[in-house]
Amino acid sequence: MANKPATGQPSPPPAFVQSIMIGVLKSPLHGALSKTLLLLSFSGRKSGKHYELPVAYVRDSNTILIATRAKWWLNLRGGASVELRLRGKNVTARADVSDDQAQRTADLRRIVRGANVGRFMQVELDANGEPNAQQLAAAIRAGWTVVRVTL
Repeated sequence: MANKPATGQPSPPPAFVQSIMIGVLKSPLHGALSKTLLLLSFSGRKSGKHYELPVAYVRDSNTILIATRAKWWLNLRGGASVELRLRGKNVTARADVSDDQAQRTADLRRIVRGANVGRFMQVELDANGEPNAQQLAAAIRAGWTVVRVTL
């Protein structure tokens, strides 16, 4: 994976895998996944369609950070109410996406260090556990963004 550019959209898991993950996250057996995944639910800004997505996350105090290249995050720009299934509990929160490049870079750096998603973003960690700066910049150019959820 060394020096691979952050190109190509990672394929989402097949629908049946997502359904299984959603079922586990809602069940008493959630502990197997809850340390790294949560269930994010929200309504589409224009369509009103209900979305329910298992996503990897990093918690930083009262903020949850989620990295994505999928376009669902557009529904959260400007702020939106979301529901989380976080470690077996339902939580209502506020999600937003920052346009600030420095904030996005810092958030993505934190996510790569803590959520084990670097392989999807094609960003490796160095010997000190820090993301490769060139690969991180390439991931941002490739469209990776951060959803910030305030609890």
